[in-house]
Amino acid sequence: MEPEVIREATEADIPELLRMGRAFFGATAFGAVGFDEESAAATARMLIKLPNGILLITEGGMAGALVYPFYFNAAHMTAQELFWWVDPDARKGGTGIHLLVALEAAARAKGAQSLTMICLAEIEGPAVAELYLRNGYAPSEQSFIKVI
Repeated sequence: MEPEVIREATEADIPELLRMGRAFFGATAFGAVGFDEESAAATARMLIKLPNGILLITEGGMAGALVYPFYFNAAHMTAQELFWWVDPDARKGGTGIHLLVALEAAARAKGAQSLTMICLAEIEGPAVAELYLRNGYAPSEQSFIKVI
């Protein structure tokens, strides 16, 4: 299986990032929050411009993360995945794992010593959790959302 061409996103990629962002958002429990295209575009621009931002794109997939000092130990740089999306028709072809490996490398290149990935229950949650475990990740916490 040949690795996908994965690269840093540019502002020219924002329309495609928004398309995938809407699809990602629509597959989550965040629906009650509402998807705002201007906010999503601003987030993409921020990740592109910030020295600690990561925004990767490939055909049918994207991943975004931030690198920062860990709040319980500032000497440890960590990265937090904000989103990792692969279009459903590209999920069985290796795009997801190639994107994950590229995200790890990009985080490492920006000084991160760890990477926290999120597993959304709505998007093949058990399969994604198993993929993380097979690739050396350990469970850390589970998130819940409620509009208040």
